[in-house]
Amino acid sequence: MGITVMLTTSVGPSDAALLSVVPFSEPVPQRRVLLVTRKQFFRKKAVETLQQAVFRSGLPGVTMLEGAATPA
Repeated sequence: MGITVMLTTSVGPSDAALLSVVPFSEPVPQRRVLLVTRKQFFRKKAVETLQQAVFRSGLPGVTMLEGAATPA
């Protein structure tokens, strides 16, 4: 038997027969993911589109860091 820790969002309804989801007890692990580019990065529209997709995803816990650039 093995145990793998996965994000809840990676498990869908079709996986129910094979997987069990057991939530963490408090305090739950957290992670911070940053989207950082150089000022000279030439694909700014791609970055803006990715940023908008993350904020529109409705995933719990997605927040903007204080002082960060706001999504377009």
